[in-house]
Amino acid sequence: MRTNLNFLNPTEAVQLFVEPALEGLQHKLGALVFQISPLPNSMLSRISEMIDRLHQMLSAIPDFHDQAPDGVVAVEVRDPQWITPQFVQALRDTKATYCMGLHAKMPSINDQLPILRALWPGPLVCRWNLNPLHGAYGYEDAKELYSPYDKMVDPDLETRAILAKVISDTAKAGQNVYVTLSNKAEGSAPLSIIELTKAIKNLP
Repeated sequence: MRTNLNFLNPTEAVQLFVEPALEGLQHKLGALVFQISPLPNSMLSRISEMIDRLHQMLSAIPDFHDQAPDGVVAVEVRDPQWITPQFVQALRDTKATYCMGLHAKMPSINDQLPILRALWPGPLVCRWNLNPLHGAYGYEDAKELYSPYDKMVDPDLETRAILAKVISDTAKAGQNVYVTLSNKAEGSAPLSIIELTKAIKNLP
């Protein structure tokens, strides 16, 4: 495994991601999500140092709300070791937010909600990535099982119900909501969106 010299590099983050996105989308800019893929144990054992580096990177991003009022910077992680008070403080200090990653490698949606509460008020950013049935490393299995993604194979009713309520409560409080869904969540992203919309509509 080669070391990624650009990992959490503030200059690269701004020049290769933030600035091009802002230039292209301008006032339509929504959530800019920095996804941090699973880290090797050698880095996870130094998670405090990784969070410090993340803090530095996020601090380098200029305030762009005059150009993109709805824009928000969010961080999605794929290792639960990130989820610490230091991590939450780094997001709060830099006016970034947490991207709730619904993936079997991460805690359940209920166990991630306290992070959002700690950052409240603020927008909801969520990526519904993978059905927990497939385990932490089951992405390729889900991909093969669900293809061609034209039907619901494994409805995740619990996640859907909780996410629908979080979306509804966030929107009712006047905050923006950004949610993406993968075909690997239930079998078909378009059908998942339809069912999630129905769940929101049917809330009391």
